[in-house]
Amino acid sequence: MSSNGLCRERSVQQELFQRVQTSEPMAKHEKHNSGVGCQILNNFLLSGWSGASPRNGKTERPNNDETTLPRRNPVQTKILMNLEIQEIEQSLKLQTPQGRKALKLALEGVKLLDNKQLDYGPKNIAAFEDNNMNLLANTVRMNDKVQRLLNLISNRVKNPHTEPQNESIEDSFADLANYAFIGNLLLSGQWEEK
Repeated sequence: MSSNGLCRERSVQQELFQRVQTSEPMAKHEKHNSGVGCQILNNFLLSGWSGASPRNGKTERPNNDETTLPRRNPVQTKILMNLEIQEIEQSLKLQTPQGRKALKLALEGVKLLDNKQLDYGPKNIAAFEDNNMNLLANTVRMNDKVQRLLNLISNRVKNPHTEPQNESIEDSFADLANYAFIGNLLLSGQWEEK
């Protein structure tokens, strides 16, 4: 490892990048890459390696570091995320298609929760000094979502070909799931107020 934490094992790195380009599943390489390969994948996903970028007709590498990978595009990022999800599925030993699909939805929900917290801040949830009041307020928000869902789904039953105009049913379910996560964090005293 170099001082900046990037792995210098080019063969493993090139293999990872080739898998990303060809969308080859992680499971085929599990034994070979269980240590270094997964570490590189995690570093790639979490640290946001940007790699080479063309400028003025030639490719430049930051700090002349040959270990950086080429810049990711959205398709490559999605493939990497799918590889990471496959690893989580394996580590949790998920056995059903419903469990694997629920994992993906849960991870999307956590990302949504995190993004909204960046906008709203933790005091949006922890507005009261009494945590029980915060829990009650969160439960009221959950009830609001349930009432909206009842209305949206009732309208869908009455008019099957009409879609909601302002909030989708999927978004309402995602919000409701996140309010449940927040409720458990509040209940266990783990909600960070800063």
